[in-house]
Amino acid sequence: MKRKVILLVLVIVLLISQGLYVYAQEVKVMCLSTGDSYLKFGQEYKIAYVIGTMDTILTMLQTFAPDRYEKYRVEIEGMTANQVIKILDKYLEKNPEMLHYCAPACLLYALDGIIYE
Repeated sequence: MKRKVILLVLVIVLLISQGLYVYAQEVKVMCLSTGDSYLKFGQEYKIAYVIGTMDTILTMLQTFAPDRYEKYRVEIEGMTANQVIKILDKYLEKNPEMLHYCAPACLLYALDGIIYE
């Protein structure tokens, strides 16, 4: 029962963030945490942010895209939060046109670029 509630909450969070992402793209408004706002976070906040975002991404992939999850699991095994931060920071630095996108989407794009290159 506890697992179902947690999964339901994660799905709701994903749907809300996806809705904000689509809305932000359609009307050019900022979502809760854009790439630009993420870059202004302090290091400790970035660590907490990427850990939470990675947990959500991996849970969603495991639940809804098991093959993609397995590829991610293998490729990111042993990766630290600081490494993920460097990946996202570097991605945003090289892709300034993405600064207005939602930060979790930017993280997914950055990881996809590494995992599927």
